[in-house]
Amino acid sequence: MNNLMHHLPNRSAILNEVLRVLKKGGKFIFTDCKIGWGIFTWEQILLRKLNLHRLAESMLRFKLQLSAQRLLIDDCYYDKKSKSRNFRILKKINFISRTSMYLGSVFEFLNLKMGQPTREEMVRWINFFGLEGKISRYVKNIIEYCCIMDKRLGEKEGYTIQFIKIEKLRENELNMGYNSGPIAYVCPKCKKSLAKTNDSFFCSHCDSNFPIIDGIPILISYQDKLRGFASYIERTGREKTKEYVT
Repeated sequence: MNNLMHHLPNRSAILNEVLRVLKKGGKFIFTDCKIGWGIFTWEQILLRKLNLHRLAESMLRFKLQLSAQRLLIDDCYYDKKSKSRNFRILKKINFISRTSMYLGSVFEFLNLKMGQPTREEMVRWINFFGLEGKISRYVKNIIEYCCIMDKRLGEKEGYTIQFIKIEKLRENELNMGYNSGPIAYVCPKCKKSLAKTNDSFFCSHCDSNFPIIDGIPILISYQDKLRGFASYIERTGREKTKEYVT
C-alpha cells in the first residue's frame, strides 16, 4: 500500500483491520510519511527563516488536517505499536530526502497544472526516429544518479518517508509477550456485543449471524443483500484452505 497511510485518519484502526484479515505469518508492505507535503510551501519556508517556528507549526497542523494528513509518524512509531499488537517489523527503510520531497511537490504541481509531458505526439516521434532505447538508457542513468544524490542528501538533512514490511505473528509466538489480549467484536448492524460460537459470531440483540472463515470473522452488515453470499460461505466452509500471499 503506497502513499496512502498518512491520508487515513486513524492508523491504529487501520493496523487492527490489517491484522484481522492477515493470516498468521502473512506480510503487509506499505509506506508512511514522516513529514507532510505542506512544510515545503513558500509561507512555511518564509516563516521558518524569520524564526516564527510556532506560527509555522500551527499553520502546518491546520493545513495537514485540511488535506487529511492527520498524523505524521516518528522513526519509532511502528516499533512502539508492535509491542502492543501481534506483529513484528521485518524491514524498515527511510528514503526520499527533504530536497527530493520539495522537488517532487513542484513537479506534481506542474503536472496537475500543465499535464504530463509524455504526450502521444512525442511518443510517436521518439518511436519514428528509433530513439526509445537511447532515451531509456539516459533516463536509467539519471534515475541512478538521483538515487545516489538523494541518499547523500537524506543522510545530511533527514528523510521524509518510511518503507515498512510487517509480519503477523504465528500462534506459537503469541505467548512470547506480543499478544495484545482478546478482541471484543461488535455487531456491524446495531453495534452491540457479539457472542462467539465454533464457526460464527451471533448478535442476540438484532438476531444476526456472522460466519468465521479460516479464523477471520466476516462482519458485513449488508450480507443479506449480497447475491450469492450464503452459497459462497457454504462452499468456502467445505473447501480446504489454500496457501496464498496477502
